[in-house]
Amino acid sequence: MITVVVFEKNHSKPARLILSAIMRRRLESEGHRLQDRYDKLKIARNARRDVSAVPDFDGTIARQLGMEPGAGLFHIFVFGKNGNPIKEWSDVPPAGEFSAALKQN
Repeated sequence: MITVVVFEKNHSKPARLILSAIMRRRLESEGHRLQDRYDKLKIARNARRDVSAVPDFDGTIARQLGMEPGAGLFHIFVFGKNGNPIKEWSDVPPAGEFSAALKQN
């Protein structure tokens, strides 16, 4: 899972460093929470390696995904192993629909 965090206003270099550090700390925390689920499901790998976040300070990544920065607060993309888009939502998808898209991978 990769989360892209789009910041809507420009930040100075020190602010970017602080925001990036906060993101890393939150990812570490999420990795620990996810590891508990992995352990219960007997998934034998480091859960932290399965979650990533990318700060998009200037909207470049959002535009590459076909979104305008600030266009929406939430968007989900599912890509196949070859990088081709499979499905996208601008709201929380129904669980069955999301699972089906993941299984297409």
